[in-house]
Amino acid sequence: MPTHRARFPVLLLSHGRSGSTLLLDMLAKDPEMWVAYEPLQEVRQRPNTVGPTEVGRCRDRVDTSTLTSRCPLRDSSLLLSLLVCNAYPFLTMWYQELELANMRGGYVPHQQGFGSVWESTQNRADLADYRITWYKQQAAACSSKTGRVVKTIRMNGHLDSVFNASHAMGLPPPLVLHLVRNPKSVYTSRKGLTTAPFGLPTLLGKRENQATVLQTWARTMCFATRHDMLVGRKHSRYYFFLNFSEFVRRPLPVVEKLYARYFKRQVPVEVATFVREHVQPDPRRHVQANESSWQYQFGTKARNLDQVEHRWRQLLQPWEVQAIDSGCGKLSYKFS
Repeated sequence: MPTHRARFPVLLLSHGRSGSTLLLDMLAKDPEMWVAYEPLQEVRQRPNTVGPTEVGRCRDRVDTSTLTSRCPLRDSSLLLSLLVCNAYPFLTMWYQELELANMRGGYVPHQQGFGSVWESTQNRADLADYRITWYKQQAAACSSKTGRVVKTIRMNGHLDSVFNASHAMGLPPPLVLHLVRNPKSVYTSRKGLTTAPFGLPTLLGKRENQATVLQTWARTMCFATRHDMLVGRKHSRYYFFLNFSEFVRRPLPVVEKLYARYFKRQVPVEVATFVREHVQPDPRRHVQANESSWQYQFGTKARNLDQVEHRWRQLLQPWEVQAIDSGCGKLSYKFS
């Protein structure tokens, strides 16, 4: 078991709409932790306005597959470099995208919280200089902390590449926090979004065709989860499996176990306070915003998590439940 407290790298791996932002927000309250939210978004995801002539050699397609890595070793090396506070690979990628691939924009930090928003160079002429300054600031902030956490929903099914890249680069393996949620809850949450559906398939045509498409989507998602679980068990010293349902129902015991086993210290007061105020199921808690707002869709304000967890039972039709269960097999029932 890793025992070195200082400079301990943590990779938070999860599918989108599985509570990873909530978990990252919680860890960000730790005074000893530096956190990074979805850094791969800046080198992989592009808006629909970007055409095929403006993409790099190892670019993910500009469609609903943007959460599936086509370059897992490259992406793994980027994440691992950031976990040791080296932001220069991201600067290199930025130069390649903006100058060599003739890009006309890039992502900048979101003003409403975690995440990034697309800005064009036409609207922001200082974009390149801004990004260079931002990466330098992040590297300095990372170096000032004894712990660091990077979250990604863009490496599912490729955990083996993370460990392989770590060995090849001579870097310590990260502790992988693998957060997994009931696939029916994931589907329900993505289906309710009014923005890009995070890999959700477009269900058109006859009911039987829709069921086939949804079953294929579920099979792909659950196969990636199962693959990463098996890889994690082979590297059990650096793997912490976290069931979303257990996390929201027994948050403090789960967090205490994480800190005691891997961080070798007590849960900071700031983290415990966040858990009590944001994670504990409470029917009185709700988001003071409409369901189409950014905060409701992507934020981490307190809400009735027990109700959120079981929303699929009220919203999904029987054929949708059957399609997901058929695609995921036993894995679906494990988290029901």
